[in-house]
Amino acid sequence: MRILLPLGFLGLIGIAVLILIYLLKPNYQQKVISSTYIWKLSLRYRKKRIPVSKLRSLLILLCQILVVTACAFILARPVTPSGDQSIASENVAIIDASAGMRAETDGVTRFERAVEKTRALAEETFRVSGGVMSVIIASDEPYYLVQRADASSAKDLYQSLDALLPSAENDSACTYASADVEGALSLAQSVVDENSLAEVYLYTGTAYLNPGDVKVVSVREEGEWNAAVLNAQAVSLDNKYSFEIEVAVYGKDEQLTVSCDVYGPNGNTGKPIEMSAVVSCTGEETQKVSFVPEDEGAYALFSYDYVHVYISADDSYTGDNVYYLYGGTRDKMRIQYASSSSSLFWLATLESLQNTMSARWNFADPKEVRLDGTTSETMDDVALTGYDFYIFEGKMPEKLPDYGLIFMVNPDSAPVGANFTMGSAAEGRFTLTAGNKHAITNGVDAGNIHLKKYTRITSYDAYEPLLYCNEDPVWMIKEDFREKEGVYRTIVVMSFSINDADFAITSFPKLFLNMFNYCLPTTVTDGEDNVSNTFEVGEKLTIKARGIECTISNAQFGYERTLENFEGRFTRPGTYIVKQTVMFEDPQEKEERIFVKISAKESNICREEDSLAGALIRQTPPDNSKDWLLYLAIALTAFLFVEWLLQAKENF
Repeated sequence: MRILLPLGFLGLIGIAVLILIYLLKPNYQQKVISSTYIWKLSLRYRKKRIPVSKLRSLLILLCQILVVTACAFILARPVTPSGDQSIASENVAIIDASAGMRAETDGVTRFERAVEKTRALAEETFRVSGGVMSVIIASDEPYYLVQRADASSAKDLYQSLDALLPSAENDSACTYASADVEGALSLAQSVVDENSLAEVYLYTGTAYLNPGDVKVVSVREEGEWNAAVLNAQAVSLDNKYSFEIEVAVYGKDEQLTVSCDVYGPNGNTGKPIEMSAVVSCTGEETQKVSFVPEDEGAYALFSYDYVHVYISADDSYTGDNVYYLYGGTRDKMRIQYASSSSSLFWLATLESLQNTMSARWNFADPKEVRLDGTTSETMDDVALTGYDFYIFEGKMPEKLPDYGLIFMVNPDSAPVGANFTMGSAAEGRFTLTAGNKHAITNGVDAGNIHLKKYTRITSYDAYEPLLYCNEDPVWMIKEDFREKEGVYRTIVVMSFSINDADFAITSFPKLFLNMFNYCLPTTVTDGEDNVSNTFEVGEKLTIKARGIECTISNAQFGYERTLENFEGRFTRPGTYIVKQTVMFEDPQEKEERIFVKISAKESNICREEDSLAGALIRQTPPDNSKDWLLYLAIALTAFLFVEWLLQAKENF
């Protein structure tokens, strides 16, 4: 039995009051009256007041005491708990697995201390009869390590905890990303929903001013501090590079020496440009440092292979003491335009392409070959090697180049190796229709393109039609990669002249740019298709092979993967190398590098936050206890009735 309102027992004081009343109650004395006049009346009065048996008096007193007692119990609300009450000893341990938990003191990381504290909590939980334990790993994608395990599963739980720790074969289960604490609390909420008495513990190095209903256990050690290179970027002004670096120190005030070494400056493979500066870091504030090679006694910097930024500090976490900048040299893009009906339209289109893609490519001036009789140039002046992007308009060469992107506009014939057959010309008023969905036609409405003349293509082996006119393909593509024969090319055919087409103002520029980006893609881009060689752990990136495939590797972690295209996220920091055979003149293995870093937020190992996101909600469980109120009310009524009967016998 459980008492909900123990103060109700104060009503038992009424028993003492009742006894006191009985003690103070006046006693009637027996008198002998001699007068015969009042004899009958006196006799009647004496019969009424003659004391009854002691048993009846005691029964009346007992009933009144029981009435008072019943009233006191009604006020105290006694209940009998049901048999399905929540488990009193149930604990949920959330282990912060963010990059900041890799900070260490005396060779032991915060994450390892959190695991050991979780083990101690589990041992304490299982010592209680019926104790239940759950463990959640708060990584960037939280998950249950163990869910609602009891003492019979203790061995499995301890083995799972041991597997989180670093070993000779495996790294620690602590991630290099930021922890999704809110997601971890959502998992813990499912346990709290089952048992509102369950306690939730968060083992972390982050301090929370308002943790709510979560017991935050700090795994910090006194004296921990961290110096970090938070960010670095190359700034191009008048085609000259300078560098801006952001550094900070957390947990103490410190002077840092920030070094910036530039390798392969302007294509030189000799000694790098070495620059450094001393920075005073106080109050955990971010400090900015700028390096301009010319101001450091070097020469103007127009390109570089890579930049190594680093600090020397004996801090608690060394993973953010270095930073690399890649992508300081753009790939060359050589274009040849050969036409038997030269048009300023194409030259303007190529100029627009250069302006749009200048951040990705180093464009050489396009070579124009006029075959329209306005010059002495002939087909002998048309190069089939030495360029990356070939545009042939009208008159075609006898054979096609073996490498690069080849764009044939309104061809008068099919060159050797083109593998399509020309038919007759068609004239009229035509509207184009789209073929299969493709990246080149993405965002282009074929119904807004009209033709008055085109050339039919009767066969097109291995080509993929993208646009049709009267069910005839008028824009098609073929990826022709034959490694054994030394052929690495993409062929695009447009079987009409730009002069015979009526495009919406944005349709053709969109088609042309899509074609260029699809056939000659930038190898590495971010989630918004911007060129980038620096990413945070967990940040989305895209890798597109320009040839058949590419290989991604990281020597530090023994990672290597071969693929055609990749869209995803890296989970570990460091330098990743992308190697591929590009489809340019004399196919060569090209190497690009990517630097992946931890979030600047994780470098602050002493940070404080206001409150925990996704606080727990504890619902009051349904009360299935047996309430004694009805039974007490029945007993009270019975006692009152018996007491009334006894009083009636006494007085009447």
